[in-house]
Amino acid sequence: MGNLDYSGFKRNHQDSTLDIYALGTKVADMTATAINLEKTVNANKPTTQVGTQVDLTSNGAVTYAAADIVSGYILDTSHTGAVTATTATAVLIIAAMAAAGMSTAVGTSFDFIVVNDGNQTVTMAGGTDVTLYGAALTMATTKASIWRVLVTSATTLSMFRIHDAA
Repeated sequence: MGNLDYSGFKRNHQDSTLDIYALGTKVADMTATAINLEKTVNANKPTTQVGTQVDLTSNGAVTYAAADIVSGYILDTSHTGAVTATTATAVLIIAAMAAAGMSTAVGTSFDFIVVNDGNQTVTMAGGTDVTLYGAALTMATTKASIWRVLVTSATTLSMFRIHDAA
């Protein structure tokens, strides 16, 4: 893509995939039946990681653990109906950032991807001291979104829904 700040989705008509980009680098692609991770992204902006896939398959409300958010990729599936996914607390996410070797300075940000590949809607909610921003906080079935996490103090975070799969 060339633009080092681009994070989002691009439809690849040649092979019928939805390509996922973080900071200008293709990190994954989605087909009708699979999600394929390309690589870990951390060369150009060391505070950004897209890495380990975390599969969440529980029924009912779920909490996205701090380590799962910091991992960069959450696959949420198999709920039996509409569900609310609450983030970990800001303090836990900041601690997970430090444990992963990321800066926790005010102004530090990183992106993570949530893929809702089940037959339910997922509504995001912020944990303690996590403020969410975005036009809509609910992901439709079989959709994905990219979230940007911003450290706003030593104990608070903001999360912005910056892009959705079309």
